[in-house]
Amino acid sequence: MSSSRSIWPLVAVGALIGAGALATAVGVFGPASEPARPLTLYYADAQGMVLVPVTASLAAPRDPAAWAQAVFERLRKPTDAKLAPPVPADAKLIETAWAAPLWTLGVQLAKPPGSTDERLLVGALVRTFTAGWPGAREVRLKLLDAQGRPLASQHLDLSAPLTVADVANTLDTGPTGSGVKSTLWWPSKDGGTLVPVQIALTGGTGIPPRDAFERLVAGPPAEAGSFLTAVAPQGLQAGWASLDDGVARIDLAGALPDGEPASRFIEATVLTLTEFPDVRAVQFLHGGRPIDRAVGPFKLSGPVARPAGAAAPEATSGRSATP
Repeated sequence: MSSSRSIWPLVAVGALIGAGALATAVGVFGPASEPARPLTLYYADAQGMVLVPVTASLAAPRDPAAWAQAVFERLRKPTDAKLAPPVPADAKLIETAWAAPLWTLGVQLAKPPGSTDERLLVGALVRTFTAGWPGAREVRLKLLDAQGRPLASQHLDLSAPLTVADVANTLDTGPTGSGVKSTLWWPSKDGGTLVPVQIALTGGTGIPPRDAFERLVAGPPAEAGSFLTAVAPQGLQAGWASLDDGVARIDLAGALPDGEPASRFIEATVLTLTEFPDVRAVQFLHGGRPIDRAVGPFKLSGPVARPAGAAAPEATSGRSATP
């Protein structure tokens, strides 16, 4: 009887040790996920013309291959009904490899994509994977047909790694003496999203942020007129004032309404101008004086910085504010 009682402490200790070992094994060998964190995903606009960055929250696995699969699935199913998936529903991610700074992805497609569909697919994968995984800067993409045979790209060299600069949303690429490119943001006609469009700045003042802003308020390029619209609300005039100490100043005249049109105008202006490294914020004035009010989430009494959840500035050339 006494010997039986003396065994129980040993059994209890053994159970604790076993439980600890099991927990350790699960922690080391079982699935592990990071806490949910912001991730920029790239979807197509409703017309299937350009890519739109969307900030989402994703509790993704730490394992690179599992993370890649989780993100790939999200790109096939946008949560916003106004956006379209850049990755076809029948596409399969059949190969993933991560070796800093390069992702290698093999994507099997049920049928060869058209030129526009391919551009959106490749652009969404390159942008999302380089933005979302720490240290990633390049993606080597393998497109395969239903039988697993390589598909030739219609406009990209898929034998070399691709960067964000290789997959820009370029709708207006007219000749430019300065070589300055800028990403401008216009609203979609349905009012649902702001769409980034990379264009070449031609002519102008030679001060890239000013030229970008004046190009923004002039309206989207003609080839995007079927799905993008003017950024300034009706009855509002906006002019460039100055750029000092990293703050671009925009002077407004006329009525600045409440609601989504005004909020989109503020956001589009801030996103466009903070693409330039010399611009950290935008101050909105009315008749040369600060505006003591809020429009949507933006407090206009002081300089408005780039929203924390916004996509990172594009990798473009000639972006300095200094001519």
